[in-house]
This record gives sequence, structure tokens and C-alpha cells, in this order.
Amino acid sequence: MSKKKESKYKVLLDIKGTKHNAENIDLDKAIESLGMTWVDLKNIGVMTVSKGSKKAEHIFNIPQMKRLFNNKTTRGVWVKNFKLMLK
Repeated sequence: MSKKKESKYKVLLDIKGTKHNAENIDLDKAIESLGMTWVDLKNIGVMTVSKGSKKAEHIFNIPQMKRLFNNKTTRGVWVKNFKLMLK
């Protein structure tokens, strides 16, 4: 029996030239593992999520970024949105 290897989600967050990378099979855990704190989120950011050959990008303003990293419900909504964009 051969198991199909599931590709990982790769997350790149660019905040004013500073790049943060994470990679995980679960997109929610990949975003969480970026380790952004309230203090780190002082500018708009561009988040690029890729899985295999597909890629999705979104620009977040400061309040959206803070909600994304400090509110699990908001992060869950964006995980769902990114998964839909990658289909």
C-alpha cells in the first residue's frame, strides 16, 4: 500500500521588508507558528500562502493583522478563505 504524501502549507508574511516563514501540514498551525506578537504588528503585511504549485496572497492592514494573530475565530475564518483560494 502506498501512501500519498500530503504537501505542506508554506506561509510567508512580509511586514515592511521583514520576512517571516512557516511551514506545516495544518494551515492554522503554520500561521500560528509565525510567532507574531501584538508589538510586532505595526505595519501592513502581505501574507502569501502556497501549497504545491498553487499560491494565494492577501494584504492585511494593521487591525486585521492584530485580529488574525490574537483571535482564534478570525484566524479560522482566514484559514478557510485561504484554503478556498488555493482550490
